[in-house]
Amino acid sequence: MNSKHILLFVAALAGTVSSPLAACAAPPLVELRLGDNAVEGRIVDRGQGWCALYDREGRMHTIDLNQVTRFRKVSSTFAPYSFQTLRTRLLMECGSESEVATTRHYVVCAPKGNAVTDFEPVKQGFH
Repeated sequence: MNSKHILLFVAALAGTVSSPLAACAAPPLVELRLGDNAVEGRIVDRGQGWCALYDREGRMHTIDLNQVTRFRKVSSTFAPYSFQTLRTRLLMECGSESEVATTRHYVVCAPKGNAVTDFEPVKQGFH
């Protein structure tokens, strides 16, 4: 599949995800392959030659669609990782000297004894 077809397919999919009718439906989980790397997530925005994608860990990626070598729909529904899965992944990534604390909206990884979870008032300040 050439990059022009990938660009059109991603743009079409992103258009359906951001349309008013699609707002009721869960967005699909997609994979964009960029050379040897792959990014999985849901497309949340797009523009001329780029798209923004949230992965299952909550990280946002801005993708240059000219760099995409392959595109595929992984699942019809995107689902972020659960707090338990994020916690496990962070502990594996950060090592045994770390601890992970969770709240309703945050997952915090820090050195043992320092994982503060008092972020909820900060979130309330933005809403």
